[in-house]
Amino acid sequence: MGMYADYEFYTEKFGGGIIPQAAFPHWSARASLYLDAVTQHRITDATDEVQMACCEIAELYYKAELNGGQIVASESVGSWSRTFSSGAKSQEQLLYDAALLYLAGTGLMARWC
Repeated sequence: MGMYADYEFYTEKFGGGIIPQAAFPHWSARASLYLDAVTQHRITDATDEVQMACCEIAELYYKAELNGGQIVASESVGSWSRTFSSGAKSQEQLLYDAALLYLAGTGLMARWC
């Protein structure tokens, strides 16, 4: 098992900058495992969609680690605020939604296979 996205893709194509370079392999590998689970191991090529989903999920995991295991459900900038997801199901839904955002229409997340 490897990572679907590397740090260069994360910073240059995804536009990420939250995860430090030294920490990125850990979070990318964890996100890749999650993607394998929700796609029932159907990913055979790290397309841009797969790499984008990997980066998005890696950031969710990383932010959760910074916030005591809670995944951030939403953030605002003006009069800054942060809302955390409540409960494991809600956290799972945020991860699933992040994967679906990029993989919808690829057939990778279809439940009928």
